Amino acid sequence: MTQYINHIIETIAAYSSEFEKAGLTPPQTADIYMGQPIRPDDFEFTLPAVFIEYSADYDNETFDLILHVVQDFGADTENFAPERAKGLDFITFLSVLKRCLYGVKMQPVFKPLRLYKEVPMPPDFFYYNLLSFRCNFDTDKYSEKERYIDVSPVRYVLENGKLKDTMKGV
Repeated sequence: MTQYINHIIETIAAYSSEFEKAGLTPPQTADIYMGQPIRPDDFEFTLPAVFIEYSADYDNETFDLILHVVQDFGADTENFAPERAKGLDFITFLSVLKRCLYGVKMQPVFKPLRLYKEVPMPPDFFYYNLLSFRCNFDTDKYSEKERYIDVSPVRYVLENGKLKDTMKGV
């Protein structure tokens, strides 16, 4: 699992330029979820931040990746706010992050991630959203012992604005 978490963090970092092209600050903190958005005084982190939570259902052969996405409050978003379009940048941030992770996979066990749920959380100090991705295990390549060992990630790099698989044939 350590390789997979590192792979998610590296993929997000590889997309920094995509956030910047959209006029946004890329994620400054990426970490395992331990309640940071709920108890911000107990943790040190810089916004925007992405906290990674996961669950594996071995009987149903599904893997869920839940991202806790935390951003600074921007401009107001009310219908009368003069900079409402700028205030909605937090939604653009989520869109870039979704594009970043949609289709990421781990070989040989996991099939590509797909987004299945997005939930705005009640804000206290910042914008807080959950993005939930899911993938299935590849039952042709999955075995009982692989539940207990790390698998190799599919490495992607940005090339001309597109992700390129760099581990073909591995």
